[in-house]
Amino acid sequence: MIFHVVDQLRLAGAKRIVVVVDDLKSEVASSLTEEFSSKVIGFAVQKEALGTGDAARRGVKELKGERGRVWIVPGDVPLIRAETLKKLQRASKRAVVGLMTTMLDSPEGYGRIVRRGSRVEAIVEHRDATSEQKEIKEVNVGVYDVELAFLRKTLSKLKRDNAQGEFYLTDIVAAGADLGVGTHCVNDDAECRGANDRVQLAELEGILRERLIAEHQRAGVTFELPDSVVIEASVRLGQDVVIGAGVQLRGSTSIEEGVTVDGPAVIKDSVIESEAHIRSFSHLENAVVGSGAEVGPYARLRPGTVLEPSSKVGNFVELKNTKLGQLAKVNHLAYVGDSEVGASANIGAGTITCNYDGANKHRTSIGVGAFVGSNSTLVAPVDIGNGAYVAAGSTITKDVSSDALAFGRSRQSERKDYAKGLREKSKKD
Repeated sequence: MIFHVVDQLRLAGAKRIVVVVDDLKSEVASSLTEEFSSKVIGFAVQKEALGTGDAARRGVKELKGERGRVWIVPGDVPLIRAETLKKLQRASKRAVVGLMTTMLDSPEGYGRIVRRGSRVEAIVEHRDATSEQKEIKEVNVGVYDVELAFLRKTLSKLKRDNAQGEFYLTDIVAAGADLGVGTHCVNDDAECRGANDRVQLAELEGILRERLIAEHQRAGVTFELPDSVVIEASVRLGQDVVIGAGVQLRGSTSIEEGVTVDGPAVIKDSVIESEAHIRSFSHLENAVVGSGAEVGPYARLRPGTVLEPSSKVGNFVELKNTKLGQLAKVNHLAYVGDSEVGASANIGAGTITCNYDGANKHRTSIGVGAFVGSNSTLVAPVDIGNGAYVAAGSTITKDVSSDALAFGRSRQSERKDYAKGLREKSKKD
């Protein structure tokens, strides 16, 4: 949730972003630093939950030397939009305080906007509101645009004489009533929703998913069954992409124009280049699929896998940290790990690269145009030369020269009529 909020603040033009956390070593702080770096994000610490006013006071202390105005945004309103923040900014231009509001038919739990005519007099929290004030439908969203000098002065004067014994940030509105309070009422109340439990979180995710899919549809993406698709905000989709039912698109995934992803499939932090085809029940993570390549069905591409253009990975094939050359094929029931496979090479069904000896990983190199027969075992480190053939059922422990034929299996022998004798013996017994 906080990642979405930070992204929108950046898009809206925030020059500095300070996040108030309970501990600098918390998972929230470390995740934010990892995602955005310390150049983008700063932190303030509020160890004891003494209210939003106290949190804002601690955050403002980190803005030493700054002038102008500051946005104050809750970390759990992930559907807030950058353009909405800009609208609030414009509405607050001539006011010391600007606040975002919305209209709710059932405003239970929200702070009410108390007006005299059109002028905002105060925000009254639900617990402190009179029965008359509880009838007010216009509520506080918790997003503010405030003149920094006024905010510093007002926060220092906040008191805790309320039902919750906390420092209310909402009190800055009453303090600024005579100096000017601006408002921007949001029509889409989804932008204002927070997540206090997993039910509300799921609702927000559903709204975001619908929003993202609609945006991609308008840009030329086809979703065969939109309600079944999981897509994250960081995913990028090109024109004329087709997404099948039950597809999950996560992380920094980028899918270029003309790609088809049959459902169900899972793609995370991967790049799928133009005109590639990902078939059903495939799972890709940190992989690159070249233009025109085919994957699946039932294929798994693990981190570090790169498929060059027009290569093919078929059913029940797993690749890990492997580069598959242009037009190369691994069509059936194979595992290829820590390997480089040359252009136009063919890896037969049931082939595996033995890349792990129990302590270390080793690489396998398979040359351009090489052919590895079915059910072969390549014990790394080993090189298969350009144009080489490996006979089916071989266990290869030594390098194979270019254009050579390698056998790594015992010689076949035959005993005539042996099976017939066994059957006759069985009948007598």
